Amino acid sequence: MLASCLWELPAAAQITDPARWLVEGRCADGSPSHHCRSPAPQKITDPVFYSRHDWPPPGGYSFSHSTIGSDSDFIQNFRFADGGFGGQALYIRGGTVVAYKTQDAGKTNTYYFTGPSCGGTGWIMFDVDVAKAWGERLATLGRSDDPSSCGTNYPAWTRTRRDDIAFPFIESGQPLSMTIDTVVSEHYDDRDPIAARLMERFYYGYDWGWLRWERWEKKGVPPSDLPRRCPEVPLSGYPSGGGDGWRMKDCRMWTNIHSEDGERTSQIGWP
Repeated sequence: MLASCLWELPAAAQITDPARWLVEGRCADGSPSHHCRSPAPQKITDPVFYSRHDWPPPGGYSFSHSTIGSDSDFIQNFRFADGGFGGQALYIRGGTVVAYKTQDAGKTNTYYFTGPSCGGTGWIMFDVDVAKAWGERLATLGRSDDPSSCGTNYPAWTRTRRDDIAFPFIESGQPLSMTIDTVVSEHYDDRDPIAARLMERFYYGYDWGWLRWERWEKKGVPPSDLPRRCPEVPLSGYPSGGGDGWRMKDCRMWTNIHSEDGERTSQIGWP
């Protein structure tokens, strides 16, 4: 039988500190945020005494950390058992959370999302006014291998929502259910869900950072192990628009907590 954990959740009002949804918390003894009332944000240079692996148990395929980076941006990185690594970096500007660079685990180069200084919006994750109902907007952004160069802007339909979501966790091998104040962000690769061929969905938990990622496409066959890797959670259904032709092609849910010996998240290798 699952244990259940529900602690004090922030009120569903305007977000005053969006960083609380981008960074994992650590208690004074280094344990996860649900072990104390006032966890501190994890910095990329801090010793690490727990990591969040993905599913299935016991060890999953990868582990992830969400931290404050060395340049006051936010680093959410991951490493696979075979040594592959990657991540994404975000910043907060004018109450809006924007992703500005990323690297896939199967690639060796980092690429940059352009927008705010190149006639667009950039990759918008969410803003401080995100509500407990779906909100929609059209973002415009480009992609470039050079951070000093503007990529060609393209439209990206974006949906965001804030809700209390019950996630299955595993800690020290024991199942645990925790209800977390979560911002969900959907990024489509075209002007609307009908025209889009790809959608990525991100889940950001209060004092947990990046908890879950989904990739949806309109073609292909989902991997057979996907249900074991990514159990269903609220708001993880079919994307809006485009019908039931959407297929979840990949997913990671980093809620499988393992103890660590105090190394630093910068040792993951990215950025």
